[in-house]
Amino acid sequence: MTVSDWASVIGVLVGVTSLIASCVGWFLRMIFSAVKGLKDDVAKLQESLPGVYMRRDEMQKLEDRISSEIRGVAHTLERHMENSTQLWVNSQRDPAPPEKRGD
Repeated sequence: MTVSDWASVIGVLVGVTSLIASCVGWFLRMIFSAVKGLKDDVAKLQESLPGVYMRRDEMQKLEDRISSEIRGVAHTLERHMENSTQLWVNSQRDPAPPEKRGD
């Protein structure tokens, strides 16, 4: 091989190496920008999450209180339904017994 052949081979190797290096560089830049975007998204998510959570025993007390309120409302509704039903039944009765009507 002559010197010009070697120069051509070296030129081709340098060209291929620079092409591969530029593709790897582009790929790494895309990876790093994606990681940066993910870090930003996680930071925003952490800011939007509540900082203090309710303790389990406090949550249980709240559930018990809400349950007792619901039971009270249900009891009141049942009483009103019974009263309404009794009023309806009384309104459907004939005020005079059949013997006294004179039929």
